[in-house]
Amino acid sequence: MSDGFDVVSVINAKGGAGKTSLTKVLISAALAAGQDVVAFDADPTQNLMGWIERSKEAGNWPAKGFKASTMVQIVDALNSLIEADFEGMVFVDTAGFGDEASLYMVNNSDFVVLPIMLGADSVDTTMETAKVVMEMVEKLDEESKAVVKVVRCNIPTQSSRGKARSEVMDTLGQHPLCLKASIRHSAIIELWSDEGPLHTRFKREKDTKEGAKALNAKNTYTVLQDGLDVINELFEEAD
Repeated sequence: MSDGFDVVSVINAKGGAGKTSLTKVLISAALAAGQDVVAFDADPTQNLMGWIERSKEAGNWPAKGFKASTMVQIVDALNSLIEADFEGMVFVDTAGFGDEASLYMVNNSDFVVLPIMLGADSVDTTMETAKVVMEMVEKLDEESKAVVKVVRCNIPTQSSRGKARSEVMDTLGQHPLCLKASIRHSAIIELWSDEGPLHTRFKREKDTKEGAKALNAKNTYTVLQDGLDVINELFEEAD
């Protein structure tokens, strides 16, 4: 969208698909990688904004956050970043799909990502939404087209998956709209929702060698690496 910053919009018509959790993971990963970050909460529930406010109270929010639930508010916020010569990444947690603000972001983002959970209802709705988003993007000129990708989230381990879930997992992995990278334990970010971005917790516990804190550090590192893998693959798709 801009020479100065890249916009990642998280979209899904399926409620409860993990939009906000994925947005938090990607923000955490970008911050851990040293990126300057701005977050937009365009969802009327304002769950992301609540996370941001708690992060500020805990002293763990080094970025900017905007409550921007309408298209006008989003346009104004984006223009303010352009005027300020902001360079970094902008993450937008949308209301879902079909509202004016979400449709605007499809046409004005560098990347549109759709989180998907295992389960027939989630898979069907998400893939149908991705198809509609792709049809919208294809109508844009080449320079304005976003990279549209589905991201598998909260993927259970092989040992905990039944045969049916394994088949869904394998099918998704082969779909051209689905990233190879996935977020294996996206729910972990909700365990410490009062602390904010995960990179702060990892820094605090990374040198712990045993016990619960060591396990927390390991799981946190895994999620941060998964988020960074998703971001890196998105940029590879754009090249």
